[in-house]
Amino acid sequence: MLPDLLAAAQDILGPLDAAQAFAHRWRYSIPAVTAPGPCHWDAALNLGWCGDWFTPDPHGPRVESALLSGWALARRLVGA
Repeated sequence: MLPDLLAAAQDILGPLDAAQAFAHRWRYSIPAVTAPGPCHWDAALNLGWCGDWFTPDPHGPRVESALLSGWALARRLVGA
């Protein structure tokens, strides 16, 4: 699992010089209730949150959902 994650990160970021790396699968961390939409941004508080408990894709809470949620929040922050 770790070599695959590092390879995927390098595909996006370029060469990595990681002194240490580890991966852990949270097998039982499926949220009981998911939040609507891909993320949340509160302009009044200048605060946003994202994660796999949001539902940016129809497959439910998983690492891909967390990534999509983070990208959605990033787009809101830069106004894209």
